[in-house]
Amino acid sequence: MMRALTVTATARKGGQTFAVDPETPDGNNSRRYKITDAGKTPTVALGDVCAQADGWQDLPASGQVTGAAGQVATVVECTNSGAQARAVGSVTLPAPTPASVGTV
Repeated sequence: MMRALTVTATARKGGQTFAVDPETPDGNNSRRYKITDAGKTPTVALGDVCAQADGWQDLPASGQVTGAAGQVATVVECTNSGAQARAVGSVTLPAPTPASVGTV
């Protein structure tokens, strides 16, 4: 049975930061993500391969990613060997925080 991940995204300057719950249960799994337009969100089932060649990226330890407002980020927990999906969750991205405007 596919487990559910709760994914939240907060705006940061130039992008977003993910928080994923629950934590990865052991060292045999890792997290990958894919950012898509809302109508193109991937469907992921237990055991599906989430390969980098198919556009999946390793989720950085910082959780910092860059996407546009309204895009959807799909996060998977997958096996380190074979990248087979074990859990999935998604979130709609908020707009990145704009850069500060300097004064003259």
